[in-house]
Amino acid sequence: MAKKEHEHKCECGHEHGHEEDNNMEEQRRMLEQQILQQKLMEIESQLNQVEQKKQELEMVSESISSLDGKTNAEIMVPIGMGVLGKAKLLDSNEFLVNIGSNIVVTKSAEETKKLIEAQISELDRARELFEQELQRILTV
Repeated sequence: MAKKEHEHKCECGHEHGHEEDNNMEEQRRMLEQQILQQKLMEIESQLNQVEQKKQELEMVSESISSLDGKTNAEIMVPIGMGVLGKAKLLDSNEFLVNIGSNIVVTKSAEETKKLIEAQISELDRARELFEQELQRILTV
């Protein structure tokens, strides 16, 4: 009979002892902790990807600036799979830019740098959102 005093009916209608309730609550907390840990890892990964892309864009912008006014500048052109070829840049003020969906347009160096700056700004906004989400999770 003492056992019956420690049992109660749960939401599912079954009788459970306090020890079972504690185990279920502990399992629920552990699962929540695992989910939060997984979210943290995903956000950290996304933050790293944003930072890498931003660094790549900054390097491209610096490269465009360094070519300013140079004609027949020797450059390295990616062919694919880490293979580069030497080439001469015929016009350092005109670039072909993929604007999405494999659509390529001609842009001046200044227009290209402005486009890159806009992409960097978008990445900065994305980073801020990821950091806010990270703080929200850490304060739960």
